[in-house]
Amino acid sequence: RVAVGSNEQILLADSAQASGLRWASTGGLSLDEVLLIDEFISGGITSGNHGELKWFSSTNLGVTIAHATAVAGRPGLLNINTTANSTSLARMHLKNAVTSIGFLGSELFDMLFIVRLNSNDGDTSFRFGLTGDASAEAPAAWVGVEKLTAGTTWQGTARAASVESNTASLGTTDTAFWKFRIRRINSTDIGYTANAGTELTTTTNSPTVGLQPFLAIRTAAAAAKNADWDFFRLKITGLAR
Repeated sequence: RVAVGSNEQILLADSAQASGLRWASTGGLSLDEVLLIDEFISGGITSGNHGELKWFSSTNLGVTIAHATAVAGRPGLLNINTTANSTSLARMHLKNAVTSIGFLGSELFDMLFIVRLNSNDGDTSFRFGLTGDASAEAPAAWVGVEKLTAGTTWQGTARAASVESNTASLGTTDTAFWKFRIRRINSTDIGYTANAGTELTTTTNSPTVGLQPFLAIRTAAAAAKNADWDFFRLKITGLAR
């Protein structure tokens, strides 16, 4: 080892190269990117202690967070449950406050959510992605995937200044596990993929204000609704620092 580069690479001797040297990754991330992963294997059930990333939970009318019953091949499930009170909105967010800023929505983010909606009915709404206000049913700024209260399909949504754009259906909602990818493609386009299917896009109303990762489930009836969260990944690239 003879040198360390600014992007966390090392310079190694290599006789196969004309120069006799080559740059190699140290296995770490460059300062130009961020990577967050949560398997929900560790952590507790109190706010500020959920999962490896220590998510916060909050609600307007009560919320129960619990470690869900183990499922083969899906370690670390977290169950998010509303109360049996109409309009109860249970949510999880990465920052301590519902309006805290994690990063600007204009960054090149790439997220994976693996979730299971156990309450797949006409009284349940379910959304996840990035939000400017985790306490709002329809935040003024957010981007992600949602099931509307009376809806029967998943759709991608980009919303800025309370004006939104939606994709066509990403699939029919059910009580199975779904894997969703949500990514910023460029300055205007957001891509949404369900279960490695065809990527659909929104090309307008992409939020550029401060956002944070979140997940929220709401009941419109006097009955508790719940969902399971299996996996979360956030990668941000193209930084300059």
